[in-house]
Amino acid sequence: MPSPLVVVPFSPALGELVAGFSCGDEPHERELADWIKQDALAVMQRGTSVWLFLTEGRDLIGYGSLGQTNWHWPDPAGKKVPVQIIPAVAIQRACWGKPEGPREGRFSSLILDHLIAEATDRSDVSPLLGLFVHPANQRAVKVYERAGFAPYWHTYTDRATGVIYRSMIYELRRLGPGD
Repeated sequence: MPSPLVVVPFSPALGELVAGFSCGDEPHERELADWIKQDALAVMQRGTSVWLFLTEGRDLIGYGSLGQTNWHWPDPAGKKVPVQIIPAVAIQRACWGKPEGPREGRFSSLILDHLIAEATDRSDVSPLLGLFVHPANQRAVKVYERAGFAPYWHTYTDRATGVIYRSMIYELRRLGPGD
C-alpha cells in the first residue's frame, strides 16, 4: 500500500511552511514545535537530515530527523559506538491518530517507518537507532514500542528544564561478536 504522505527534505525555503507548526500545548510539545522552526537548520549544517511529511495537497503533517551520535553499547561499561539518532520527530496536533484505520497506517507510524527505513539504508554507519523521549510523552513511547524500540539505560538531562529524557533503542540488525 503506497504511503499517503509526501516526503520532502527540509530547507530554508520551506521555513514559511513550518511557521505555524503546533504539536500541542505541553512544554515538551512546544519544544518540538520550536525545534523545527528554530533549530532544524542549524543541526542540518552538522549533518542531520530533516524531512517534512505532507499530504498530496501540501498540508504539513509532521517532521522527522536522523543524525548520528555515540553511546556506550550494550551497557554503561561497553565501549562507545556510533548510533544513528532521531533528534526530533513530531506530528501536528490536528493529525494525531489520523488517518482513521489500522495503527500501521497512521501518520505517526508512517513517519517512524520512514525514519527506520532511512536508518536501515545507512546501517553501514551504525546498526543501531536511538532516540530520547520526554518522560511525560507516553503516547510517543507506545508508538516507539510498537515499532520495535526498546527502553535503554542512557538518559539525557535538559540543562534548561532539568527534565531527564528516557532513551530507547532499535537494532537495525543483530550485532555479531566482531561488531
